[in-house]
Amino acid sequence: MCPQRARITIIIVTLCAVSGANPIPAAPGKIETDQQDAAVRTKPRPHLPAASELLDKYAQTQDKLKSFILKYEDEFTGEYDLRSLRNQSERRRGAGGYLGEVRSDGTRHYRSEKLWEKRRAYLPATKSAAQSYPRYNSYLWDGKRFFQYQRSNKTGANDRLFLTPETHKGARGENIISTNRSCVLLGYFEDSYDRAPYNFRRIDDELKQAGKMQVLQNTVSVRGSQCHVIIAQTTESKYKLWIDPQHSFHIARAEITRGGPGIEFGKPEEISLYTYLKNVRFKEFGGLWMPVEADWGYDRKLIRNCFSRADHHHKIVEFTLSPDHNLLRSFETDEIRNGTSVLIIGDRGGSYTWQDGRVVDEKGRMILDCRPKKVSGAVELSPGTRSLKHPTVTELLDKFTETQEKLQSFIIKTQVESKGIENLPSGHKKKVTAEVASEFRFDGNRSSVRFHTFRDNERSYNSRLWDGHTRFDHVRGGSEPGRVVITGERNDDREKQRISRGSLIGKTMGYYYGDDERIDTILRKAIKRGDSVSVQDKLERISGSNCYIIKALTKRGKFIIWLGPEKDYNIVKAISEKGKGDLFYNLPPLKEGEYSYFILNSVQYKTIGDTWLPQKTETQTKRKGLGGKCFGGVTKCNFTQITLNPDHDSLSSFVPDDIMNGATVYIRGVPRIKYTWQDGKVVDKDGREVDVDKLIKAESEKVKNPKPKRK
Repeated sequence: MCPQRARITIIIVTLCAVSGANPIPAAPGKIETDQQDAAVRTKPRPHLPAASELLDKYAQTQDKLKSFILKYEDEFTGEYDLRSLRNQSERRRGAGGYLGEVRSDGTRHYRSEKLWEKRRAYLPATKSAAQSYPRYNSYLWDGKRFFQYQRSNKTGANDRLFLTPETHKGARGENIISTNRSCVLLGYFEDSYDRAPYNFRRIDDELKQAGKMQVLQNTVSVRGSQCHVIIAQTTESKYKLWIDPQHSFHIARAEITRGGPGIEFGKPEEISLYTYLKNVRFKEFGGLWMPVEADWGYDRKLIRNCFSRADHHHKIVEFTLSPDHNLLRSFETDEIRNGTSVLIIGDRGGSYTWQDGRVVDEKGRMILDCRPKKVSGAVELSPGTRSLKHPTVTELLDKFTETQEKLQSFIIKTQVESKGIENLPSGHKKKVTAEVASEFRFDGNRSSVRFHTFRDNERSYNSRLWDGHTRFDHVRGGSEPGRVVITGERNDDREKQRISRGSLIGKTMGYYYGDDERIDTILRKAIKRGDSVSVQDKLERISGSNCYIIKALTKRGKFIIWLGPEKDYNIVKAISEKGKGDLFYNLPPLKEGEYSYFILNSVQYKTIGDTWLPQKTETQTKRKGLGGKCFGGVTKCNFTQITLNPDHDSLSSFVPDDIMNGATVYIRGVPRIKYTWQDGKVVDKDGREVDVDKLIKAESEKVKNPKPKRK
């Protein structure tokens, strides 16, 4: 190696340890004897692991992360000045982020990514706008070929695909893992560039080249975990890493400096590169800890005072360890649209197009077949889908039911915005807007629903409570105490409607506009009647998930349901249509001219424990009745809090503590008598407490045993 190419790298790794505490100092004013001092000196020290041992532990953890699916959000601020470099003329600052997904089974890899950035007219300006923006880039290594796909926000004819065939020497896919936005959490840092285009070495492989490597004597606390610190030196970089044995020996913090005065590395114009990783948060998946959130960034110095730097906040929002990639079709090309322009790397002058999983020339002749191979005994599916036998409708409904049965006890809070137009019989149109904050509590029997509504510049509040033996229906407007209707017996149909009609969570649980029964119950009854209910051969990608599609034509209308196996077979999208002859709630069949249309869309999920739960939804509803009256609207819902299996009794979840003093009370079955609510009790006009249960029972006996009429 030439002297001018000499490289120096120092690596410091800090690994957390439970043991290894420092000796306790003597109390102030206490003098230890020589014998005591000798005992302290001869006391065996806790084992200090060697750097190689710690790196082996780290490597073992990383090797367990061979098969996974992760989805991430990354927000950044950055700036660069490249005006003094050749062919560069720009200085700018920016703020934005990425939304992405990474899949790997250890051999095959996939990555997709959307970019959003403020102050760039051709990009979405916010994260929420990027979620629905159709334009993105994806990279796929199917084990043989490399696909780089650029999806446009127009038609497939505007898309581009760069395809590296297996015969090309550049056909490789490991860079999909080492260069994705989550790479720093997986051990790939920008400093470990190994001269191969777009390929990085994992940090434990990079440190095998270290000329010097040691573990500091004392551990260091990082976010509450005691970490060992490794310092290492390679020919090119200085590393300081904190690895945390309390969290599967992951890196809890990192500081890496590459290059510097007298050290040449990378491109000729580079002088130095500083990379950091900090504030790492871990989460456990199946007994294995995984970093799921962190801050990271870099500062690159270039010649002629040029630079580039950025700071990122990275968060993994979904993570699945060892998924069934074949079932999910993780490494197939079905996202590529027909008509996409194809450039085959290494092929000169060819003009090709993508058609049903094949690359064809201008005359439609197949050049490359990129469809998955058939499996012996498999059913024949549409091009671009996995050739394995799909589950039956009943099997899918069983999976959905199993997931819903997990939701037996919860507290859910939501924020809702609704906008719509109501067409009145007079021909006038009325705009309707509403904002609703709601809370729904349920323990499998008891239920409580509360709504704070702001509609047409007026505020109102209503609640419905079933405490196990009494039902309270309460409504008030503004500061008025309002009224309460008390019923002393359970109405099963009414309680069912609290979920199907009276809560936003019901829409993701399978209760749709026009029906009080859950969709799995409706479809099972339809199957018994012999109605048309089927699962489609081809899966469809909805919100980043490959979904099974169930289509049904029943006496309650037409249904299309998208079930996401990645999300524990929850409903990712749903459509319900009702027309002439179809049943709408418990009303007679709809007549000519009547219809209803409902769509559940844009559902975002996250995991709490091992349960997938909704975070955001959007629904559209249209309804036309007799006489020309109709309405339509869009409702957006954010789930602000979800608590599973809470201690409802200690939280007083099913106590009517929201009723204001002075509220008028009506007891169902006791006609023409008004009572008043006072300090949690029902009182008569003289302020005396009323025994509601006794009163209801007495009125019930009167109904059962009426007095004989006078002759």
